[in-house]
Formats: sequence, C-alpha cells, structure tokens
Amino acid sequence: MVINEKVFNEIKDSLTIDEVNRANELYENGRVKLNKINYTNQDNFVIYAEIRDGNSLYKAYLSVSNGEILDLNCDCDKYKSTFGACLHIYSIAVALNNNKLYQNLFSGNEDNKDDVSEKDKYRLFRQMLNSFYNDEQKAVNDKVYSGLLYEIKPILFFDTDLKNIKVEFEILNGSNKYKIKSIVDFYDNILAKNIVKYGKKIEFMHCIEAFENNSQNVLKFLMKYAEIIKYVNERNSKYFRMAVGDSCIEISENAMDDLFDCLKGEYAKSVIENSTVDVKFVDSEPDLKFKIENESDTEFKISTDEDIYNYTIIPGTKYIYFFRDNKIYKCSKKYNETVLKLLNVFRVNFAKEIIFTKAEFADFYSLILPKIDKNVDIA
Repeated sequence: MVINEKVFNEIKDSLTIDEVNRANELYENGRVKLNKINYTNQDNFVIYAEIRDGNSLYKAYLSVSNGEILDLNCDCDKYKSTFGACLHIYSIAVALNNNKLYQNLFSGNEDNKDDVSEKDKYRLFRQMLNSFYNDEQKAVNDKVYSGLLYEIKPILFFDTDLKNIKVEFEILNGSNKYKIKSIVDFYDNILAKNIVKYGKKIEFMHCIEAFENNSQNVLKFLMKYAEIIKYVNERNSKYFRMAVGDSCIEISENAMDDLFDCLKGEYAKSVIENSTVDVKFVDSEPDLKFKIENESDTEFKISTDEDIYNYTIIPGTKYIYFFRDNKIYKCSKKYNETVLKLLNVFRVNFAKEIIFTKAEFADFYSLILPKIDKNVDIA
C-alpha cells in the first residue's frame, strides 16, 4: 500500500458503511483532486486535496508522521462537529493509495520504511518527483470540470443615436445572477482556473467547461476582447497613459462583426433609452421593398412604404448592420451600396416617392434596376 495500512484502516473504521461507499464513489467518479503531495514513504506524507461532493467543493488535508496521523482537516460539516476523520479525508486516502505512480515507486519498499540513511539519501529525488507530479496531476485534473454549469449573457447598451454599443456581461445559474465588474479579472481567472465567489450564491472554478454550450460563443467573444483590453492597459501603464475601462467592451467596427457572429439567431438583452428590450440578431438582409409605377403619361415614380426614418446603420469591418424594430440584420457591402443607398436617398430628401420622366427610364433600367431588382415591384 502507498499509505500505512494501520493509518488507512484507522480512517476507514471511523466511518459508517454508507460513508465508506460514498468516499469510494467520489474517487471512482473523478471527484477527488490531489492538489499537492509531499511523500517520503507510507509512514510520512502530507496530502492537500479538493473534493467535489454534489454541488459543494470541500478542501481536505491529511498529514501522517512516523506511521501516525499527525493532523487532518476538512471544511465539511462532519469534521466541524467531530474534528475527526470524514468521508472526504478517507476519499483522498483512497485516491493516494490507488495512485499508480506512487504504488510503483514506493509500495512494498522496506528500505523506505526502515533505513533512515537511505531515506535521507533519496529525499531530494522525492522532492523533485513530488514537484513534477503535482504539476502533472494538476494538468490532468484541470481537464475535468464536474461542477454546476453556468450561463454567461451579454447586456447591450445603445447610445441615443443607436450607433455606439457597449457590452456588459452577467453570470447566471437559475435565478442567481451576477454582473461581471472586471472582464480582465474574469479572463485571468479563466486562464488560472481559479475558484471565485460572486455575491453569496455563486462560487465555482473558472474554466471554459464551467459554462453551458449555448454560452461558449459569448465566452469566446469576451475572452478575445478582454485579452486585448489587458494588453492595451499593460502598454498604457508602461507609458503612463490612461487605462481603458474593463467593466464592458466598447464595440468597434471589427468587434461588431464578432459580436454578430456570436449572437446570430439569438436575442440579446438590450438597454435603449433607459428601456430594456430583447434585440434579435438576424443572419440575413432585410426585405426592403420599392415600387415603380406610372405617375402620368410622361412620368414614372419610384416609391416605398418603408419607414425611411426609424432605422440605424451600424458599420462593421466585413459587413454593414441594419437596425430596425429591435432587430439587427447583417448586410453585405453590396447590399449597402445598392438597396440601402436607395433607401437613404429617400431619407435625406425627406421623400416617400421620386418622380422621373419616361425618357429617363432607360438610364434607370440600365444603371439602377439590375442592382435592386429583387427589391423592386414594377406595377
């Protein structure tokens, strides 16, 4: 055994059968994370661990010296009431006892138990081994997240002319939610896989796997621009320049393309003129319509029933975005230079119809109509 059998059984015998079974179940389901191991031999070692039991995360500690339990600790209710071994402490003993690396190196080695000089001789090697093993174990354990899943939602804030947007983010789990105050801190916590507490009811290890599938695109967007803000602020600090705020993301033209990509087909909570609405991101161009008809024997008119005032054009790098009636449509640059250009002619001239002579129809037919034919009805 990796652990002295007397110590192992002492911990086990202090538990009920149900507690022993629960501890084994936690180990078998990968809920026991050995954060740090200082191991000399089966009679002398220290273990620090985290155990995910249901929705709770417990930190446990076990120290053994000269074949006796020197100290143990856990932040679960049983330990707090008895100050004795609990199923979580037993689960970390099970985890270490079943660790293949330590089994192969130390189990059954009588020299490690009896020969003090040999123990001292190889102490440096064991310290080195523990250091590398702890790093490797952390990397393995970090791949698995078995806690509750959270959502991350954007909140869009539009200025008065609807052209400038800033995005804040909130973390949700059921009815519990918390607004992220610093997206750079959030970014750092994700990279470090830190356990962070928000308010009284939200606490979890920050990692990509902690978020629902439907939040992954938003998370990717947040991480990309948090990294940019962090880099800019580090550069600004070096040259004593003003820092960029990191409570939100100010949407540039390039960021607008990314924002649309992560929200297309979805509704986003938005604040417009102090009112909260759901804005839908529509992955198509708006079906704007114009009509050509006779005005007189010598004239045609082109008109539209579209609202020529109540819309906003939001520029992107690759696309142009048409915002109307709480919907944002993605438009190609070609659509912007044809259909939206014609709509803008009506807008800037405060007109719902444009009159031209039938003699000029040939010019209209050759220059304009081919570019907007799908959006024009000829009466």
